[in-house]
Amino acid sequence: LYSFSQGPIGHIVCTEKGILAVGKNKMMLPPLWNKVFCWGFNDFTCCLTHYGSNKVFHDMTTFETIVDWGTCLCAMCPTPTTLITSGSSSVLCIWELSLDRDGIAYLNLKQTLYGHTESVTCLAASTTYSIIVSGSADRSCIIWDLNQLTHINQLPAHEECLSAVAINDSTGDIASCAGTALYLWTVNGQPLAKTTFNLGVTITCCCFIEVIDWDVYSLVLTGDTGGTVQVRLFKGEFSFLNTPRLVIYGVNKVTASKTELCKMLFQGQTLNFLCQKACMGFHKK
Repeated sequence: LYSFSQGPIGHIVCTEKGILAVGKNKMMLPPLWNKVFCWGFNDFTCCLTHYGSNKVFHDMTTFETIVDWGTCLCAMCPTPTTLITSGSSSVLCIWELSLDRDGIAYLNLKQTLYGHTESVTCLAASTTYSIIVSGSADRSCIIWDLNQLTHINQLPAHEECLSAVAINDSTGDIASCAGTALYLWTVNGQPLAKTTFNLGVTITCCCFIEVIDWDVYSLVLTGDTGGTVQVRLFKGEFSFLNTPRLVIYGVNKVTASKTELCKMLFQGQTLNFLCQKACMGFHKK
């Protein structure tokens, strides 16, 4: 059981040395995960802090250039030098992050991507497939080229505002969540499946579990406003794995992200082991 005293979890990473977690509106930067990008302040600024060995945040740099692009609602850092932000402006801002000899950080606007008409609510990126996926309150979900920073494709309109997106680094499949619905798409934007959760529960985060490198099936993990984590396997259609639902007691909703969600949300390696065991069972059938 892992407890986090700073409120909802915004980003979690599993390293060789242990588990790192930061709160909502915070994101650790690769590859060392010792720097944290923070947003959601009243003055619309963002800052870069240091995640020290004593797990205390130390202020480093405040960025005011992001203020010109409205309220930041989501961010993604696919590489150590590339930062993607978006929010109320509906524009994706691609920033180049650099450090001088004194360790002072600088953000330089590299490119802006236009396509959404309302606030961008979620982001995902994959360096393996060189794509960015953005979801918006206008119910649109757009695929962008991470290298060329251009528009690739737009998924069909969802029924509600997008709340979470994820990319499978093994297959390129894209998961998108809107309200109570979970959608699965190919990397080219072709629809694969859709499933609906219980009414009254909204999906707040999702990720793919890559249990076996050569596995062609997709294991999708979701967290919702009811504080429940569920695992679904796509094998032509979505189905529940033969594993118990993980209920996070005392938590109103699950807001964690990243692919280590299955290991980190208060069950250590237990849920990951169950997923692997169940997945192997599907292969034997």
